[in-house]
Amino acid sequence: MTQPAYSYEPPIDPASLRVEPSSRIFFNAGAVLERGIAILFKNPLPYLACYGVIALPMVAFFALSVVATIGVRDPEEISTAMVIAWTTMPLVWVAWQVGTSAMVHATLEHVAGRPIRIGESLRVGLRRFFPVLGVGIVVGLAAGLASIALLVPGLILMVMWSLWQAVAVQERRGVLGALGRAAELSKGHRWSLFGVGAGYVAISFAAMLAIGLFAMLLGLAVAPLGETGQVIGTVLSIPLSVGVYFVSISLQPILVAVAYHDLGGDAGSRPEELANVFG
Repeated sequence: MTQPAYSYEPPIDPASLRVEPSSRIFFNAGAVLERGIAILFKNPLPYLACYGVIALPMVAFFALSVVATIGVRDPEEISTAMVIAWTTMPLVWVAWQVGTSAMVHATLEHVAGRPIRIGESLRVGLRRFFPVLGVGIVVGLAAGLASIALLVPGLILMVMWSLWQAVAVQERRGVLGALGRAAELSKGHRWSLFGVGAGYVAISFAAMLAIGLFAMLLGLAVAPLGETGQVIGTVLSIPLSVGVYFVSISLQPILVAVAYHDLGGDAGSRPEELANVFG
Protein backbone atom coordinates (compact mmCIF):
# COMPACT_ATOMS: atom_id res chain seq x y z
CA MET A 1 0.00 0.00 0.00
CA THR A 2 1.34 3.41 -0.95
CA GLN A 3 1.85 5.67 2.02
CA PRO A 4 0.47 9.20 1.57
CA ALA A 5 3.12 11.83 1.13
CA TYR A 6 3.27 14.49 3.80
CA SER A 7 5.10 17.76 3.45
CA TYR A 8 6.55 19.45 6.47
CA GLU A 9 5.25 22.95 7.09
CA PRO A 10 7.13 24.99 9.66
CA PRO A 11 5.04 26.56 12.41
CA ILE A 12 3.77 30.06 11.80
CA ASP A 13 5.72 32.75 13.57
CA PRO A 14 3.23 34.73 15.70
CA ALA A 15 5.24 37.88 15.01
CA SER A 16 4.32 37.60 11.32
CA LEU A 17 0.64 37.91 12.22
CA ARG A 18 1.10 41.10 14.19
CA VAL A 19 -0.53 44.13 12.60
CA GLU A 20 1.94 46.91 12.01
CA PRO A 21 1.14 49.93 14.19
CA SER A 22 0.04 52.96 12.20
CA SER A 23 2.92 54.96 13.69
CA ARG A 24 5.32 52.76 11.69
CA ILE A 25 3.48 53.25 8.40
CA PHE A 26 4.98 55.70 5.91
CA PHE A 27 2.39 58.42 5.37
CA ASN A 28 2.89 61.43 3.14
CA ALA A 29 0.48 64.38 3.15
CA GLY A 30 1.45 65.49 -0.35
CA ALA A 31 0.84 62.01 -1.77
CA VAL A 32 -2.62 61.90 -0.14
CA LEU A 33 -3.55 65.27 -1.66
CA GLU A 34 -2.25 64.23 -5.07
CA ARG A 35 -4.09 60.89 -5.05
CA GLY A 36 -7.28 62.47 -3.74
CA ILE A 37 -7.38 65.02 -6.55
CA ALA A 38 -6.55 62.32 -9.13
CA ILE A 39 -9.36 60.05 -7.85
CA LEU A 40 -11.88 62.88 -8.08
CA PHE A 41 -11.02 63.85 -11.65
CA LYS A 42 -10.74 60.26 -12.87
CA ASN A 43 -14.18 59.37 -11.48
CA PRO A 44 -16.25 62.56 -11.74
CA LEU A 45 -19.66 60.98 -12.42
CA PRO A 46 -20.09 59.03 -9.14
CA TYR A 47 -19.01 62.03 -7.13
CA LEU A 48 -21.27 64.31 -9.16
CA ALA A 49 -24.19 62.03 -8.25
CA CYS A 50 -23.29 62.27 -4.55
CA TYR A 51 -22.83 66.02 -4.92
CA GLY A 52 -26.31 66.20 -6.44
CA VAL A 53 -27.75 64.51 -3.35
CA ILE A 54 -26.06 67.19 -1.22
CA ALA A 55 -26.76 70.17 -3.49
CA LEU A 56 -30.45 69.68 -4.36
CA PRO A 57 -31.81 70.26 -0.83
CA MET A 58 -29.48 73.26 -0.48
CA VAL A 59 -30.81 74.70 -3.75
CA ALA A 60 -34.36 74.06 -2.53
CA PHE A 61 -33.62 75.92 0.70
CA PHE A 62 -32.21 78.98 -1.07
CA ALA A 63 -35.01 78.93 -3.65
CA LEU A 64 -37.66 78.83 -0.93
CA SER A 65 -35.89 81.63 0.91
CA VAL A 66 -36.00 83.84 -2.19
CA VAL A 67 -39.49 82.90 -3.37
CA ALA A 68 -40.99 83.23 0.11
CA THR A 69 -39.83 86.85 0.42
CA ILE A 70 -40.66 88.10 -3.08
CA GLY A 71 -43.13 90.93 -2.85
CA VAL A 72 -43.39 90.63 0.94
CA ARG A 73 -42.79 93.89 2.81
CA ASP A 74 -44.26 93.21 6.24
CA PRO A 75 -41.45 92.11 8.62
CA GLU A 76 -43.74 89.56 10.32
CA GLU A 77 -44.65 87.99 6.98
CA ILE A 78 -40.97 87.87 6.03
CA SER A 79 -40.14 86.13 9.32
CA THR A 80 -42.91 83.58 8.76
CA ALA A 81 -41.71 82.94 5.20
CA MET A 82 -38.15 82.40 6.38
CA VAL A 83 -39.31 79.96 9.05
CA ILE A 84 -41.02 77.95 6.31
CA ALA A 85 -37.81 77.98 4.28
CA TRP A 86 -35.76 76.87 7.29
CA THR A 87 -37.95 73.78 7.67
CA THR A 88 -35.91 72.31 4.81
CA MET A 89 -32.68 72.49 6.84
CA PRO A 90 -33.04 69.01 8.43
CA LEU A 91 -33.23 67.59 4.91
CA VAL A 92 -30.08 69.55 3.98
CA TRP A 93 -28.31 68.07 7.01
CA VAL A 94 -29.41 64.51 6.19
CA ALA A 95 -28.41 64.91 2.54
CA TRP A 96 -24.98 66.25 3.54
CA GLN A 97 -24.25 63.28 5.81
CA VAL A 98 -25.53 60.70 3.32
CA GLY A 99 -23.77 62.29 0.33
CA THR A 100 -20.36 62.70 1.98
CA SER A 101 -20.54 59.20 3.52
CA ALA A 102 -21.33 57.82 0.06
CA MET A 103 -18.23 59.62 -1.26
CA VAL A 104 -16.13 58.01 1.48
CA HIS A 105 -17.47 54.55 0.57
CA ALA A 106 -16.97 55.14 -3.17
CA THR A 107 -13.35 56.18 -2.56
CA LEU A 108 -12.65 53.13 -0.41
CA GLU A 109 -14.08 50.92 -3.14
CA HIS A 110 -11.81 52.59 -5.69
CA VAL A 111 -8.62 52.25 -3.65
CA ALA A 112 -9.52 48.59 -2.99
CA GLY A 113 -9.54 48.00 -6.75
CA ARG A 114 -13.30 47.53 -7.04
CA PRO A 115 -15.54 49.48 -9.42
CA ILE A 116 -17.54 52.31 -7.88
CA ARG A 117 -21.26 51.48 -7.80
CA ILE A 118 -22.98 54.71 -6.93
CA GLY A 119 -26.22 52.99 -5.88
CA GLU A 120 -24.37 50.81 -3.40
CA SER A 121 -22.39 53.78 -2.05
CA LEU A 122 -25.56 55.81 -1.51
CA ARG A 123 -27.21 52.85 0.24
CA VAL A 124 -24.21 52.54 2.55
CA GLY A 125 -24.33 56.30 3.21
CA LEU A 126 -28.02 56.05 4.09
CA ARG A 127 -27.55 52.91 6.18
CA ARG A 128 -24.68 54.45 8.17
CA PHE A 129 -26.44 57.80 8.64
CA PHE A 130 -27.15 57.50 12.38
CA PRO A 131 -23.66 56.23 13.37
CA VAL A 132 -22.06 58.98 11.26
CA LEU A 133 -24.42 61.56 12.73
CA GLY A 134 -23.71 60.45 16.30
CA VAL A 135 -19.94 60.51 15.91
CA GLY A 136 -20.08 63.80 14.00
CA ILE A 137 -22.08 65.49 16.77
CA VAL A 138 -19.65 64.32 19.45
CA VAL A 139 -16.61 65.43 17.42
CA GLY A 140 -18.18 68.81 16.66
CA LEU A 141 -19.20 69.48 20.26
CA ALA A 142 -15.88 68.33 21.73
CA ALA A 143 -13.78 70.30 19.24
CA GLY A 144 -16.06 73.33 19.60
CA LEU A 145 -15.90 73.35 23.40
CA ALA A 146 -12.13 72.87 23.30
CA SER A 147 -11.80 75.75 20.83
CA ILE A 148 -13.80 78.03 23.15
CA ALA A 149 -11.18 77.47 25.83
CA LEU A 150 -8.32 77.84 23.36
CA LEU A 151 -7.98 77.30 19.62
CA VAL A 152 -5.10 74.82 19.82
CA PRO A 153 -6.93 72.08 21.83
CA GLY A 154 -9.79 72.21 19.34
CA LEU A 155 -7.39 71.75 16.43
CA ILE A 156 -5.67 68.88 18.25
CA LEU A 157 -8.98 67.03 18.70
CA MET A 158 -10.01 67.68 15.10
CA VAL A 159 -6.74 66.25 13.79
CA MET A 160 -6.75 63.31 16.22
CA TRP A 161 -10.29 62.33 15.16
CA SER A 162 -9.97 63.49 11.55
CA LEU A 163 -10.65 59.98 10.17
CA TRP A 164 -13.87 59.53 12.14
CA GLN A 165 -16.21 59.52 9.15
CA ALA A 166 -14.28 56.81 7.30
CA VAL A 167 -14.28 54.68 10.47
CA ALA A 168 -18.01 55.27 11.01
CA VAL A 169 -18.81 54.36 7.40
CA GLN A 170 -16.50 51.38 6.95
CA GLU A 171 -16.44 49.78 10.41
CA ARG A 172 -19.38 48.83 12.61
CA ARG A 173 -18.47 50.68 15.79
CA GLY A 174 -20.27 52.77 18.35
CA VAL A 175 -19.45 56.41 18.96
CA LEU A 176 -16.67 55.78 21.48
CA GLY A 177 -15.30 52.87 19.47
CA ALA A 178 -15.16 54.99 16.31
CA LEU A 179 -13.40 57.83 18.13
CA GLY A 180 -10.90 55.41 19.66
CA ARG A 181 -10.21 53.77 16.32
CA ALA A 182 -9.76 57.15 14.60
CA ALA A 183 -7.32 58.26 17.31
CA GLU A 184 -5.45 54.95 16.97
CA LEU A 185 -5.06 55.31 13.21
CA SER A 186 -3.90 58.93 13.45
CA LYS A 187 -1.34 58.29 16.18
CA GLY A 188 2.16 59.17 15.01
CA HIS A 189 0.87 60.90 11.88
CA ARG A 190 -1.05 63.87 13.20
CA TRP A 191 1.30 66.49 11.80
CA SER A 192 0.95 64.87 8.38
CA LEU A 193 -2.84 64.77 8.77
CA PHE A 194 -2.73 68.43 9.76
CA GLY A 195 -0.78 69.00 6.53
CA VAL A 196 -3.52 67.25 4.54
CA GLY A 197 -6.14 69.46 6.17
CA ALA A 198 -4.08 72.61 5.62
CA GLY A 199 -3.56 71.63 1.97
CA TYR A 200 -7.29 71.10 1.52
CA VAL A 201 -8.08 74.49 3.07
CA ALA A 202 -5.46 76.16 0.86
CA ILE A 203 -6.86 74.54 -2.29
CA SER A 204 -10.44 75.52 -1.39
CA PHE A 205 -9.41 79.08 -0.48
CA ALA A 206 -7.44 79.50 -3.72
CA ALA A 207 -10.40 78.22 -5.75
CA MET A 208 -12.82 80.60 -4.00
CA LEU A 209 -10.38 83.47 -4.47
CA ALA A 210 -10.12 82.66 -8.17
CA ILE A 211 -13.92 82.64 -8.45
CA GLY A 212 -14.13 86.03 -6.74
CA LEU A 213 -11.46 87.50 -8.99
CA PHE A 214 -13.13 86.09 -12.09
CA ALA A 215 -16.51 87.50 -11.04
CA MET A 216 -14.98 90.92 -10.41
CA LEU A 217 -13.20 91.03 -13.77
CA LEU A 218 -16.28 89.72 -15.56
CA GLY A 219 -18.43 92.35 -13.86
CA LEU A 220 -16.10 95.09 -15.06
CA ALA A 221 -16.09 93.67 -18.59
CA VAL A 222 -19.89 93.45 -18.94
CA ALA A 223 -20.75 96.60 -16.96
CA PRO A 224 -21.13 98.77 -20.12
CA LEU A 225 -23.90 96.41 -21.31
CA GLY A 226 -26.18 97.28 -18.40
CA GLU A 227 -28.82 94.70 -17.43
CA THR A 228 -27.86 92.49 -20.36
CA GLY A 229 -24.32 92.43 -19.05
CA GLN A 230 -25.55 91.39 -15.61
CA VAL A 231 -27.44 88.46 -17.14
CA ILE A 232 -24.39 87.41 -19.15
CA GLY A 233 -22.18 87.66 -16.07
CA THR A 234 -24.57 85.51 -14.02
CA VAL A 235 -24.89 82.88 -16.73
CA LEU A 236 -21.11 82.62 -17.06
CA SER A 237 -20.40 82.66 -13.32
CA ILE A 238 -22.90 80.03 -12.15
CA PRO A 239 -21.32 76.96 -13.87
CA LEU A 240 -17.86 77.93 -12.66
CA SER A 241 -19.11 78.45 -9.11
CA VAL A 242 -20.91 75.09 -9.16
CA GLY A 243 -17.73 73.41 -10.35
CA VAL A 244 -15.62 74.96 -7.60
CA TYR A 245 -18.15 73.99 -4.91
CA PHE A 246 -18.27 70.46 -6.35
CA VAL A 247 -14.50 70.07 -6.06
CA SER A 248 -14.37 71.66 -2.60
CA ILE A 249 -17.19 69.55 -1.13
CA SER A 250 -16.14 66.28 -2.78
CA LEU A 251 -12.42 66.51 -2.06
CA GLN A 252 -12.77 66.52 1.73
CA PRO A 253 -14.38 63.04 2.14
CA ILE A 254 -12.11 61.67 -0.58
CA LEU A 255 -9.01 62.81 1.33
CA VAL A 256 -10.40 61.32 4.55
CA ALA A 257 -10.94 57.97 2.82
CA VAL A 258 -7.48 57.94 1.20
CA ALA A 259 -5.79 58.82 4.50
CA TYR A 260 -7.83 56.15 6.32
CA HIS A 261 -6.75 53.55 3.77
CA ASP A 262 -3.08 54.56 3.84
CA LEU A 263 -2.96 54.50 7.64
CA GLY A 264 -4.15 50.91 7.88
CA GLY A 265 -7.91 51.16 7.59
CA ASP A 266 -9.04 47.91 5.95
CA ALA A 267 -10.43 49.20 2.66
CA GLY A 268 -10.31 45.67 1.27
CA SER A 269 -13.16 44.49 3.46
CA ARG A 270 -16.78 45.45 3.42
CA PRO A 271 -18.49 46.68 6.61
CA GLU A 272 -19.98 43.23 7.28
CA GLU A 273 -16.52 41.63 7.15
CA LEU A 274 -14.97 44.32 9.28
CA ALA A 275 -17.54 43.64 11.97
CA ASN A 276 -15.89 40.24 12.44
CA VAL A 277 -12.33 41.51 12.06
CA PHE A 278 -12.55 44.30 14.60
CA GLY A 279 -15.32 42.83 16.77
